Amino acid sequence: KMDEYLRHLWTRYRRFISYMIVGGLTTVINFAVYYLPGLDLTNILIRNTVSWLISVIFSFFANRRFVFHSMASTVRAKLGEFVGFVGSRFASLIAEDLIIALCALCGLSNDIAKIPATVIVVILNYITGHIVFRGRDAVRGRVRELLHIKEHR
Repeated sequence: KMDEYLRHLWTRYRRFISYMIVGGLTTVINFAVYYLPGLDLTNILIRNTVSWLISVIFSFFANRRFVFHSMASTVRAKLGEFVGFVGSRFASLIAEDLIIALCALCGLSNDIAKIPATVIVVILNYITGHIVFRGRDAVRGRVRELLHIKEHR
């Protein structure tokens, strides 16, 4: 019974589960670089940007292959995905930096400020990943599916 239920969940939410696994690994990489001992980047925003850059490169290839199963085959299509992915992640970097800066202005430590910023960025990145690799219509369809909304025509 449990095996059936787990298979059902996997079938229904495979992309989301895969995204959470890849996202978790990306976050581990991001935090590992961010908190890397000996990384002499005293400016918090520079440290955040370096950790972002390394994690985005990993995330592009992992999401393309294991989450969204991109079918792009031409160099032009792959480059378009890369530019779109990095562009969307750059927008989320700006959002993350703003959240960290606002948290710091409110008196939160840099270590604590990184946590809410990361949660918001993960949500933004899931949505934009769908747009980059699947298109806007796929996002609408996936939201309807996750929320169990039937399409009315």
